[in-house]
Amino acid sequence: MSNAEEVQAALESATYHAIGRFIARFNGLEHSLRFRLAREIKLDLNYMDVVITHDFALLCTAISKVFSKTLKTDDERRRLKVLMNKCRALNDIRVKVAHGQWFAFHEGGMVAHVSRRSLEIEDTKDMAKLLETATDQMTGVFDELQVLLTTFREELKEVSENQNLVLIHKELEELLAMDPQLPSEDCDA
Repeated sequence: MSNAEEVQAALESATYHAIGRFIARFNGLEHSLRFRLAREIKLDLNYMDVVITHDFALLCTAISKVFSKTLKTDDERRRLKVLMNKCRALNDIRVKVAHGQWFAFHEGGMVAHVSRRSLEIEDTKDMAKLLETATDQMTGVFDELQVLLTTFREELKEVSENQNLVLIHKELEELLAMDPQLPSEDCDA
C-alpha cells in the first residue's frame, strides 16, 4: 500500500469512526427523550415504542410542551428551550449524515446534502471533525437533560456530585418497583 493510499484509508477510517460515534450517541439521546416523555406522561413503558413514534423534531416539540407545564421554575423552562434548540441543531447534522452522499476520504470527510429549505446541494467539508465536536457537545446536552427532565429533580438539587449516578440508582429502584421480574442484584451497587 502506497503512502497516498494509507493516508486515504486513514481519512476514511476517521470519517467512518466519527459517523458511527455520532449516530450511536444520537440514538441514545433520542431514546432517552422518548423515555423521559413516557415517564412524565405516566405512559406504561411497555407501550412507549408504539405510542411515542414522533420524528425527532416533533419529539422535541412534545418534550417542550409537556415539560413546560411540569417544570417548576422559569429558569428550568428557559434551560429546556435552550437544550431543545441544541437537540434540533444536532438533528440537522444527523439529517446530513443519514441522507447525504458521503466522500469519506475527501477534505476531512465531505457530505453533499440536498437542503429541504432551498432544494439545493450543500457541501459540508471536514465532517469528521464537525461530528467529533458535535458528539462531544451532545454528551453535555444529554447529561443536562437527564438531570432537568428526571422525576427526581428536587432530590438532585441537594446532591452536588455524581448526580448521574444518584439518578441511575433512583430510576433503577423505580423500574424494579414497576416490574419485580427484573434482575435486582446490581441495584445496591
